[in-house]
Amino acid sequence: MLGGSFNPLHLGHLQLADECMAAGYNRVVFVPAHIAAHKDPVPGNSPDERLAMVRLAAEAYGYDVCNCEIQRGGISYTIDTIKFLKNHYNPAGKIGLIIGEDLLEGFHKWRNYRELLTEVDILLARRGQERKDRADIEYTRLDNPDFPVSSTEIRTRIASGRPYRFLVPPEVASYIQTRDIYSIQPGVSS
Repeated sequence: MLGGSFNPLHLGHLQLADECMAAGYNRVVFVPAHIAAHKDPVPGNSPDERLAMVRLAAEAYGYDVCNCEIQRGGISYTIDTIKFLKNHYNPAGKIGLIIGEDLLEGFHKWRNYRELLTEVDILLARRGQERKDRADIEYTRLDNPDFPVSSTEIRTRIASGRPYRFLVPPEVASYIQTRDIYSIQPGVSS
């Protein structure tokens, strides 16, 4: 499971999915959050628009998408999503939960994190400078390249008229351009 705001989904997200497939997983499910529990909400586009962008990219590259968090509404908690995915997919083993290493330090603040640790295998993705290990959490570190661009930076580039199309999949770039998402409208302050 690769969850997140995907605001927008970028090539780093797809690279993580490829790393998981290379690590032996037979499926990667993208799960866009309705409202991410550990991020401040970003105004400007709807959960349905983020879901549409994720679907366009995931389907183009052979990945699954689950809209359970958007359908559930409210704040998205990973433990609830894992329970849903276990029931829906009935996996033979534990679900691999992909998280960025920047989230490891605060993992104990996640809802029912101890239960979550019994339900999933943590797959830790490189994100910026390597962070301090946590001895109390077992995980597998992915060997992904560090993708030095974030969704926040992509939104900023779009709003300021700077190039971004080689940071996102072509399907997402087309969707953003066609719908003029993330652009600052004349007369509207940021």
